[in-house]
Amino acid sequence: MILKVIVELLGVLRRELDSSKVEVSLEGLKVCRLGDLLKYLLRLYPKMSSAINGDGTLNTSYVVFVNDVDFMVVGGYDYEVRDGDKITFIPISHGGLHTGNFKEVLGKLYEDLSRMRLSLRELCCEDALTLIRDIDRMQVDGCITQILPSTLIMSDKQLLLASLLTFKAIEGGKSISRKPYIEFLLRLFSKRQINEVINMLKTIKSDSYLLIRVCKGAEVLARSSHPTYPEVNPSDLFKRYNVKYIYDLIRVYDIVGEVGLDLNRVHSLILTKISLFNITS
Repeated sequence: MILKVIVELLGVLRRELDSSKVEVSLEGLKVCRLGDLLKYLLRLYPKMSSAINGDGTLNTSYVVFVNDVDFMVVGGYDYEVRDGDKITFIPISHGGLHTGNFKEVLGKLYEDLSRMRLSLRELCCEDALTLIRDIDRMQVDGCITQILPSTLIMSDKQLLLASLLTFKAIEGGKSISRKPYIEFLLRLFSKRQINEVINMLKTIKSDSYLLIRVCKGAEVLARSSHPTYPEVNPSDLFKRYNVKYIYDLIRVYDIVGEVGLDLNRVHSLILTKISLFNITS
């Protein structure tokens, strides 16, 4: 079996290797972790030592994106590399981003995400509209509660990442809104004005809605009350997403370029949009 991956190089690495992109073939491997790939790349291209340490970890001046998503979001060094993956090396100073902000967002992201807990309940349109009117009273300390069209929710990672970055913004005094459940909407959809989000949501037609509650930990979630609606397994969200709604997502997230009906590609771009909004806001 041969795994082929595309390695995209930015910044100094592009000059050092005199190329912006290389294709790497991995033969005889059923499974290759990202950490193993980094070690292999260092052996193959010694000049990549500016980005990769000898033990296969990243130098602090670089981050890696896997298919346009920060590698910590998809599994860190234990991520299992797949045939056709695009691995992008990005210097932290790339694009004028402030180094401190970038490290703050990405430094312990995967570890923090693993502590978050998500509960989902499925509602009909009528029930959703009734509960939305009472959304203020549904809030729980240490949690974010929201109700959204299921057509706009692709995965648990989408909700967990937006929630985590919401909590971080509030704790760091960098929130746009005073209310966590509104801040969550702004970060979930990468918008700066809540009116823009509300007007956008009014254009979405969906037969079902999701009652979303994301908490800082399992104990907080366990202490919160749960309305009696059918429960949805968060890990099943991506598998059950209906491709016919993908154009709503493309419009809502202002995704440009040809993505067609590629759910994986759209999902990657959405997670990247959420991450980069946090960095640049």
